[in-house]
Amino acid sequence: RELENLHRLEELKYLNVALNQIEEVKGLENCRSLTKLDLTANRISPSKLHSIARLAANKNLEHLFLLGNPCTKKRFYRAFVIAVLPQLKHLDGKRVTAEEQSAAMEQTSTLHQKVSSLEDSIAVCDENSGIQELSALQGQSTENAPCAHLVDAQARIFQTNQGKWKFKLSESEDKSTTLLEIPIGKRVETNDILVNIQPTFLECTIEGKLLRLMLFEEVLPTLSTATRSTATGRLLLSMPKAENHEFVRSAPVEETSFPT
Repeated sequence: RELENLHRLEELKYLNVALNQIEEVKGLENCRSLTKLDLTANRISPSKLHSIARLAANKNLEHLFLLGNPCTKKRFYRAFVIAVLPQLKHLDGKRVTAEEQSAAMEQTSTLHQKVSSLEDSIAVCDENSGIQELSALQGQSTENAPCAHLVDAQARIFQTNQGKWKFKLSESEDKSTTLLEIPIGKRVETNDILVNIQPTFLECTIEGKLLRLMLFEEVLPTLSTATRSTATGRLLLSMPKAENHEFVRSAPVEETSFPT
């Protein structure tokens, strides 16, 4: 699948085409106002990594998400993208530092050679590819968790609440963190809770029933935490907003007690 019919959108500033089976980046050259592009969990293979260089025409592009594409598995992926897109300020939610940019620019020729030599391969990008897996409280993989269809024909993400769980989606007092509280009670075993967090949506599977919610602002999956009250069983997801962080670091997911 390709990006089509966008050449007239010169005023477009934010484009979210995550989970849309896109195999190559093209057709955005005329989107001159584009500042943020989300290509999370598509099918851009290593051999199509070179197509990202076309975004150099988008001089105002500052934020780019490519998590979950097969091309991101290459060790030199980040350096190549930074080298060909010097206008970027954040890549995959992580700030592009001056040191990174300088190092990437020095390796530009070598990086282009590596990309050019890549052989195309068949890449399978399933619905869970690239989703930051926070196996709630246990560190288990969510690969085999039940998963309803993610998107409709227009690539809009479906929200769902199969278990009809009550929940509260809010933000911290300083507005730096998105919070999700689910009062699931103590009867639910911790092993029966799985959490997936992406920059723009989250999934929480409780006893096999899926809760999927869109997020109002982009968050940092690698800094997010899932905690469960030992007193009430209530689940709390804390997801720092991307705009408030200059770097990303891993954060452990653990069981703890918090005020009720």
